[in-house]
Amino acid sequence: MTDIPKENTAPIQHTGWASLAKTIRELDEAKMKDCKDDIDTLLIFAGLFSTVMTAFLVESYRNLLIDNNDTMVDLLQQISAQTRGYATSTGFINATDTVTISDPTLPFEPSRDAIRVNVLWFASLIFSLSAASFGMLVKQWLREYMAGDYTSPRVRIRIRQYRHPSLARWKVFEIAAILPLMLQLALGLFFAGLCVFTWSANHHVAYTSMPLVGGWALLFLFATIAPAFSPRCPYKTAFTRRGMKSLRKLLFHSAYFHALDSCCSRLSWRAIKPVIHPRSPNQKEEPSSADRKVEEEDVIQDDGDDISLLATLDGMLRDDDLLPTSIAQALQQMQTDPSDVIKFIFGAVERRIHEDFPLTNTSLPNLQRKLTKYVWNNLVNFTAEVMRTYLNQPRRELQRDSQLPDWMSYALTFLFSLCEHALTKEGEHVIFMCLSFQTDPAIHNGAIRLIASHARGDKVQYGHILGQLRGVFEEIAEADERRRLLLLIERDRLGKPVQSLTDLVKESDSMDDIGLSALLALLMGCTGKQIINYDWPLGTRESLQAIMSSSRIPRQSENNLVPLLTQLMTSRTLFWGVVRYVISSGEKHRSVGQTGQRLIALAFVDAKLDGGHFVA
Repeated sequence: MTDIPKENTAPIQHTGWASLAKTIRELDEAKMKDCKDDIDTLLIFAGLFSTVMTAFLVESYRNLLIDNNDTMVDLLQQISAQTRGYATSTGFINATDTVTISDPTLPFEPSRDAIRVNVLWFASLIFSLSAASFGMLVKQWLREYMAGDYTSPRVRIRIRQYRHPSLARWKVFEIAAILPLMLQLALGLFFAGLCVFTWSANHHVAYTSMPLVGGWALLFLFATIAPAFSPRCPYKTAFTRRGMKSLRKLLFHSAYFHALDSCCSRLSWRAIKPVIHPRSPNQKEEPSSADRKVEEEDVIQDDGDDISLLATLDGMLRDDDLLPTSIAQALQQMQTDPSDVIKFIFGAVERRIHEDFPLTNTSLPNLQRKLTKYVWNNLVNFTAEVMRTYLNQPRRELQRDSQLPDWMSYALTFLFSLCEHALTKEGEHVIFMCLSFQTDPAIHNGAIRLIASHARGDKVQYGHILGQLRGVFEEIAEADERRRLLLLIERDRLGKPVQSLTDLVKESDSMDDIGLSALLALLMGCTGKQIINYDWPLGTRESLQAIMSSSRIPRQSENNLVPLLTQLMTSRTLFWGVVRYVISSGEKHRSVGQTGQRLIALAFVDAKLDGGHFVA
């Protein structure tokens, strides 16, 4: 009987709808949160403002009513005046003065200033309370929009799409944007009433309050219309955004605006320039008129300045952990031109050492005690990755220039920076790729010339470069290729041909111990891999000859060289290689002098050999 395949009963994971529902929900929540935060701030301000406003109204509305105390004072004044007008004689009291008595039946008329003050202040209170009332309503509308008891992601998206168009159709966010304007209007009415009140009470007080209110009004007006002059102006509100954008378009096509723009450009009064000439802290020059016409919608479609955004973020965060992770990944996703990435790396160094670090290929940068090992390794790996990606391209896609590209010369100069930290394996490998004879000739020759130029005329830099090249040369399998590279570098450094590695050591007699140790370490590296047989290649022979011909060998190099010679003495084949290629070499390259003899003696002692051990 044929087995019937079992139906797949595994639960279906609706990850697609769930992911979409989660993303849409996060976008809606972020927008609703911003709106609710604005309303919460509005409600707090409206509550405080209404409290202050009520205190003023309690005093001002009395000026609209008849005050019985004032009536009593008027009556007493009339009685007093009549009493003063009486004349007393024998048996009679005669009134000699005529007293004007006010008619109590006349209606009460409050002063015009009292009416103006109360009209303004009551209107202000109404606007404030109305804004608070609508603010609570908007919060309820938004909460109802986000509400939902459905667990299915697909159903939640359906409900969301059913509700979302109504937000725009019924102007919910526009209503929310008007509420702060209502509060500003309430504040303006209060200030206007305050000016009238102080003027009616005392002119000297008004002379203080009215200029302050006028200053507030001018600043408020300036902040409101400033976005009309520049799309970069941050003084924007949700209610005025569209209006200011339309006004900007009209102004940018106006000859009067361009005349004002030109005038402000020549002014030394910098208060105007943030509006007419927005300028970032890192910007060297004022933006052109075309730049000032760029709107946010244009920036969304423009990816040409994204690398400066990453530089800004790096400067703000100063997080070294983000450099090899998030920032490096972002640059890879952008597929940025290598020259821009190298500029970013130099900028990253500048932001961390807090001093200028310009792009240069004329001298080695000094980074001694300025970068941590972690930052140095990350920057070196970052630079190496950029160079490796470029070098791994098919040769037909590389630049067919006759010289090394500028950005690569900057990158190589940075890798050889004077720093107490060694190069990483990635950094050494990419230098090896540049120096390899299999790479593009322009890059190969340019890298040799650049290294030689940095090593020329400075013992410290020369020794440092040789030390950095030690790890690079370890990746070169052939001793002859190492020899050839060393001679090419020395040829460009000295400006004349160098025939052998022995001549190279003789030219380096004036070096300090650090540089000489680095050179001898390079030469020992040339001998270590290809001395296993009797027939040594030229690079191995000359390296050992050059080492033994040195008139002085630093102590550190001796400690490394004696074990190598001991290894040579303990093997019959290797020993006769020393006899054949070093001791018995021609006069020109004869290697064993006093220093060489002493080192060979130390090697014999370490190997515990007698003089006739290998004599046939």
